[in-house]
Amino acid sequence: CCRQGLAAWDEFIRIDEKVHMAVAVAAKNTIYRLILRIVHDNIHEYYDRFLPGGKRQMNENYRDLCDIVEAVAAGDAQTARALARDHVHRFTRHMQKRKKQIA
Repeated sequence: CCRQGLAAWDEFIRIDEKVHMAVAVAAKNTIYRLILRIVHDNIHEYYDRFLPGGKRQMNENYRDLCDIVEAVAAGDAQTARALARDHVHRFTRHMQKRKKQIA
């Protein structure tokens, strides 16, 4: 069960990365794509260390990504931007909270 949970989390992180990159490609922003690549190449150690990879976090992240993709598909840049900002802030808070717990 735990190994399956970890495998599911690892696969989810890979999918999360693909969704983020697809949004960056859709935005046609080369600098953003390069920065995103650097972030994703280096963030996994922080996910493993500071972000609990439970079902709640996967569901929360999945819902965020669906909402962002829907806004992008609808051409609603303002909503997509706000959803993306909220997504980043929420997961930053999760990571900061986890960091305090393990310190």
